Parts: sequence; C-alpha cells; structure tokens
Amino acid sequence: DRSPLRAGGRWGAETRIANSEGASVSSQRHTGVYGNSLGFLAGYSGTSHSISCSLIAQEAGQMQRDYWYTTARDPAALESPEAVGAAAARRAAARLGSRKITTRRAPVIFSPETARGLFQHFIGAIRGTSQYRKASFLLDAAGEQVFPAFLALSERPHILKGLASAPFDAEGAATHDRELVANGVLKGYVLGSYSARRLGLKTTGNAGGIHNLMVGASGHAADALRDRVRLLQDSG
Repeated sequence: DRSPLRAGGRWGAETRIANSEGASVSSQRHTGVYGNSLGFLAGYSGTSHSISCSLIAQEAGQMQRDYWYTTARDPAALESPEAVGAAAARRAAARLGSRKITTRRAPVIFSPETARGLFQHFIGAIRGTSQYRKASFLLDAAGEQVFPAFLALSERPHILKGLASAPFDAEGAATHDRELVANGVLKGYVLGSYSARRLGLKTTGNAGGIHNLMVGASGHAADALRDRVRLLQDSG
C-alpha cells in the first residue's frame, strides 16, 4: 500500500507521467567474517534498506524516463515512498523538452548523481593497482594539486550507520580516518597490502575500496557558485 507507484498524490504535482517501469523495496541483513593465517579473525553485521522507482514522462509525442531511490542502514532514515515517487516524476518530466545548445564556452554544474561518477573516476586513478600498473591519469601525483584549492576529500570509515562503514578492509587491515585531498592537493593513494608492497608503501586499509568518501568545500566556493548561477540566469 505504500509503494511509490501508489504514492505521491499522482506523482506530487506532476501530471505528465505516462507509465512506470516499476518500483522495488529491499531490506537485507548480512554478516561477514574474515580470517587469515596471521591470526586475524573478526566479523561484523549490518543492514541495508532501499526504495526505488522508475517512471516515464510524456508530452507532445516525446517520452523520457528517469528514476529515484533512497537507501540507508536504518529504515527510519529512508525517504518516504511518496517522496521517492514524486522525485522520480520530477526527474523524468524535467527531461522533456531538452535540446542541444550552440557551441560555446560555459561553466558546467554537475548534478550530485553525475558528480559521484566523477569522483569514482578519481578514486580509480589513485588506487594502488592503477599506480603500479602505470595506468592512471594521476600517475605519481601524490603531493600535487589535483583539484581547486577549495576542495577537500576525506575517508570516514567509522560513521555510525554509514553505508560503507567498516572496522577493517577486505584483508583485515584496520580502517581509519584519513585525508585524501586537502586544499586541492592529493595526500596519498588508496592501497591494499599487495599494491602497497608494489609501490614500496604501507597499506591504507583500502583493500576492497573506499569507506565513506566525504566531499567538502569552503563556504566561499559555494557562494561563488551561487553567484555564477544567478549571473547565468539573469543573462539567459
């Protein structure tokens, strides 16, 4: 009865939804245990919950699809099915009427969903495997400016109810808070034990990936971005 397909007051205020590709609800509990010949044996349990919805909007013969989802460790932290359905409707309808722009130089503001993909490429470039294989566009870039000075990236693996929180990595190495980028400067790589040995370094507790990547920026940068957006809107 609380499916996103029945929620949102007919998709909130959106009236251009023509069809649905479905909705899903998931609730899982898992336990992982890791042991090795060095005497390490430990495990931990976790939960994950999610709601998703995919919709098709139609107007003037054009059809566009988009989706929305919410996921959390604690079901109480999920967005409501109504909110998920309404967000999917807004996103699908927002694609209607899209058009090409003329060739130009212009600032680009990425949506959070797109920005996440860009940071995934960055993490891939600073992984130890990419470094020792010399297959990275950021080869040997530790200590170099790789982002604007206002940007900071950090790893916080012990956040309560964090989606990627973990006390140890896939090799049993302890995870810890660390700064990956400070003032735009790359502080180090993402290493498991094997890639660390290949590079003559120590593991960073990242066998299996990053644990809760946090993105930060100075308030001045956010203010400047808002000013730029207002300028573009005023100029058309």
